[in-house]
Amino acid sequence: MGTIARVDYAKGRVVEARTLIERYFDNNQPTSEVLWLGIRLARQQHNNDAEASYGLQLRRMFPEAPETQLLLQGKYD
Repeated sequence: MGTIARVDYAKGRVVEARTLIERYFDNNQPTSEVLWLGIRLARQQHNNDAEASYGLQLRRMFPEAPETQLLLQGKYD
């Protein structure tokens, strides 16, 4: 589901991608890649609470991941 969400995001289908991400998190452990996508989707939808939540999880669970470094550098795209 994470891959399909990435494709939707790349094609500008933000709502569809966000729905898939939320379903993914209901049934799977987060990965740094999917959390990073969740951050970018929440940011596009101006959902500050979700963006902050995903960011906290990313920094806490994957402090050395490349996605965490992108977050810390503010490189969202």
